[in-house]
Amino acid sequence: MHQQITLDVRYDQPQEMWAAVLAAYRAMPGWIESDDFPHCFGSESDAKYVTASVEPSGIVFEGEMESREWE
Repeated sequence: MHQQITLDVRYDQPQEMWAAVLAAYRAMPGWIESDDFPHCFGSESDAKYVTASVEPSGIVFEGEMESREWE
């Protein structure tokens, strides 16, 4: 099932705050270290994945997984 949520995290926050966000990403189950973009479990071509992007509205997490896992 496709899932999406936007967290109210400003895109223009100080660099030390972005370091804390990256530390939180790295603590997430299934984290995949990459220079491209933050993601877990796989990429958009996989059956299960989560990606994150920074948008003016906040950090958008989007992915494909069962609702019970997403929650």
